[in-house]
Amino acid sequence: MSGDIKDMDIKQRDRSMDLYKAILVIGMITGHIVQFFPWEGITYPYAEYINLTTYSGFLFVFGYVCYKAYFGREVPVKTLAVKMGRSFVKTLIAFYISGLAYTVLIEWNLDWRIWLDVILLRRIPGYSEFLLSFAFLYPVMLVFTPLIRRANGVVLMIFAIASLAMTYIDYSSITSPLLGVFVGTCSYLALPIVQYLSLFFAGIYLARSGKVLDIKILIASVAGTAAFLWYLLTHDELPMRFPPAIWWVTGSYLMVYIYYLICKKVDADRIAYHITDIGENTIVYLLISNITIFYIRRVQAIMDVQLTGLPLIVFYVIMMGLCMSLSRFTIVIIRTLQHER
Repeated sequence: MSGDIKDMDIKQRDRSMDLYKAILVIGMITGHIVQFFPWEGITYPYAEYINLTTYSGFLFVFGYVCYKAYFGREVPVKTLAVKMGRSFVKTLIAFYISGLAYTVLIEWNLDWRIWLDVILLRRIPGYSEFLLSFAFLYPVMLVFTPLIRRANGVVLMIFAIASLAMTYIDYSSITSPLLGVFVGTCSYLALPIVQYLSLFFAGIYLARSGKVLDIKILIASVAGTAAFLWYLLTHDELPMRFPPAIWWVTGSYLMVYIYYLICKKVDADRIAYHITDIGENTIVYLLISNITIFYIRRVQAIMDVQLTGLPLIVFYVIMMGLCMSLSRFTIVIIRTLQHER
C-alpha cells in the first residue's frame, strides 16, 4: 500500500502524507474492532463512517504519493516495473496471510481446498479484500504510467468522471472474483479499483499542482458529499457500498479533502515519530491488527463471552493497544532482520 512505498529519497518524503495514512490506519483498526465486537446501536454510525472514508482516503493518498514517487519523475519503465512488482508481491502476500487467517479463525474452515481457492483468487475472504485491491493497483498503474504522466488537469477530470460512470454497470454480470477486484461484483464484498479512481486522480492532481487549498477540488468535494447526504435523507438509508453506488463513492469526498488540509496544515515532522511511522508501515499495521482481531474473535466465540457498557469500552482500549503494540513489535523484528542482512 502507499504507506510502504520506499522508493522516494528520505529527504523527499512527505511526512504529512504519513500522518494522513496514520489517521486512516487508526480509523480502520478501530472500525474493525467495533465491527467484530459491536456495541448494539452505539458503534454502528462510527463503523459506517470509517467504511465510507477509509478506502477512499487510501486511494487519494495513494495517488498523491505515487505521483511523487513514480509519475512525477522520469523513472525508466523497467525500474518502475521492478519497484511496482515488488510492492505488488508484498501486498499480495499480505492479502494471502490475512485471507487465510480469516478463513481459519473466523470461518473455522480447515479444508485445504478452500485455502487453495483463496491462493488462486477464486475465493476472496472478508476483511482482506482491500489488500487485494491495492495489490492489483500496482500493475494498473504500471500499464497506464505513460498516459498519467502526460495527463493534464482536464484529462484527469475526464478520467475521474469516467470512473464514477462505471458505478452504473451491471455488477451482477461480473462473476469472476478477480475481475471483481477491478470493476466490482455481486459475488463477494469487493472494493473495486476503477469506481474509486476519482479519488486517486484527485491525489495526483494535488501532488502535481503543489496546491493545498484548491477551489475546484473543494467545490467537487462539497458537491460529492452533498449528493451523498441528499441520497441519505431522501431514501432514509445509506447508498449501496457492495458493489458501490455513485453516491457512496462521492460521499467521502469532503472528509478525504479535509483530512488532507489538516495534515498539510499540521507540522508532521514535529508529531511523535510513532504516529508517522504508522503511516510509513500501513501494511504491517493492517495485517497484524487483522490477525489479532480474528484471533480474539475466535477466543470470544469459544468462551461465549459478551460484553457491553464500560467493560466493552475497556476491552476496546485493550484491543487497540494490543493491535498497535504487536504491529510495532513486528516492525522492530523486520528492521532487525534487515539490518543483520
